Amino acid sequence: MKYRVIAWLLAGIVLASNADAALLLRSNLNNEIVDQNVPTGGAAAGEPIFVDVPGMAVVRQGAFSTPSLQITDVSTISAHFVNYEFLNSTEVTTGTLKISFVLSFAQLGNYIVGVREQNGAAQNFYDATFTDTGFYFLPGTSGTYAATTPLTFELVFDLDARTVDTRINGAPVANGVPMGGTVVRGIGSIFFGHNFDADTNGQFDLDDLVVVTPADTIFIDGFDLP
Repeated sequence: MKYRVIAWLLAGIVLASNADAALLLRSNLNNEIVDQNVPTGGAAAGEPIFVDVPGMAVVRQGAFSTPSLQITDVSTISAHFVNYEFLNSTEVTTGTLKISFVLSFAQLGNYIVGVREQNGAAQNFYDATFTDTGFYFLPGTSGTYAATTPLTFELVFDLDARTVDTRINGAPVANGVPMGGTVVRGIGSIFFGHNFDADTNGQFDLDDLVVVTPADTIFIDGFDLP
């Protein structure tokens, strides 16, 4: 009998922890046409809302086992980006927000990932920058990266405490770091692209971009289960 009780308890915990999570964006490019410019249909289509320079964001097969978004430096005069916004123009101001994605670098370059408000770029909630000498700089930490070595990022924002945690390949690298931006605006977009430099060296692939507001885990005793 005690084993059935334990099973009920575990089942209740799992059910509660997975319930009512809100998916705000999922972009895995699996349904896109390979070797074509990515469409800009927005979050409902799992696509960016804007591509800064035509030809810089192309769906490719090769960096991963499934199609991904290849983002290439095509300008010697300015920075340029691929912008995603959240479903229904959502801007998250309270609670927890999780953003995860995978990057694979064809070579070292001057790359940037930025988390901003909806329909704007004034609020620097989070910046991850990568240099052509092999370093990355994140809120609260820095390190090195290598070409052809994919990195899986998970950013966990606590909008109430105004902090952010960063995990890379499942390992915590910075926890409880004060986040940027203002309390007036919430998080509503993320962009990927190239910082300004005077060459066109630099290419990376983006895959499995997911943004969710996870439900709180609530303990359910399970004693009313059959």
